[in-house]
Amino acid sequence: MQRLRADCLFWKDGKPLLDGVPYSGVAYEIDEEVCRDIRAFEGGEEIPFLSYDLLGLSEIASIFEEDALDELIYPEPVYCMDGKQISGAVLSFDGQYCYREARILDGMVYDYVGYFEDGSLERYRFLPSTVVSRAQFYQDGFLKTFDLFEPGTTSLRIRCDSKGKITSLSIDANLHALLLRLPEVFVPNLLRVQVIRSEEDLFGFEFSSRVRLHGRGIGERLGVFLDGLVQSEYLEISNCSLSSDTLRTLISRFHGQALEITTDGLSPSEVRGLASCDVAYELTVKAAD
Repeated sequence: MQRLRADCLFWKDGKPLLDGVPYSGVAYEIDEEVCRDIRAFEGGEEIPFLSYDLLGLSEIASIFEEDALDELIYPEPVYCMDGKQISGAVLSFDGQYCYREARILDGMVYDYVGYFEDGSLERYRFLPSTVVSRAQFYQDGFLKTFDLFEPGTTSLRIRCDSKGKITSLSIDANLHALLLRLPEVFVPNLLRVQVIRSEEDLFGFEFSSRVRLHGRGIGERLGVFLDGLVQSEYLEISNCSLSSDTLRTLISRFHGQALEITTDGLSPSEVRGLASCDVAYELTVKAAD
């Protein structure tokens, strides 16, 4: 669903047209660089905007066009108007289309949603507490990146190929505790685009042909991932605190071309000794630095 300035649409009998076709999308009514109204349409007919309001703009009194504000650059941008830091929301436009909606508190962006030109979701960052949830998407909707963290730490890091299959997965030992502290977000629609809110969400991913696993939170979850991982062609595992039984199972079940293990527990020779016979793939075992 496109997201355009209302003044780029042609209005006939109170209904919007785009290039002569009844408009389907969101229309931002901007007057003197302030957003006066946001409406949604399907085939030229108005429908409730609430279904498309990912950021809760319906509940915000002050919504500004970014060009109306002064932007001061500190470590992070700070938005001001008439010398005062603002609170509310900011809309960023590239020509006629909106590419970002952001919630602002005391001049600082703390939540935002970014869009491609066709209106599909391109990225988001939600900061309902000290826990940050951040994601990017490919234009066809597949996940590109996801991070869940608190300042100074990264508990979960996902990188995906163009089909949304994991190429790199990093899980810290504190992931479970962090998920428990992740509060319910303030706008129900955000739940539709939140990538990870529970361990079950994480286990629904598929793996790409080349995969890298990292972090001490991998070990306890490897059994759940194993069926997908052993189908990869190239698998690299590092700093994952895997038990000898888990390593033995992984080595025996892997059927790709190359498996590389960086061990921080058993010695490389002990890990190689877990193979019950000569493996048919390239097995590399290294000691952690």
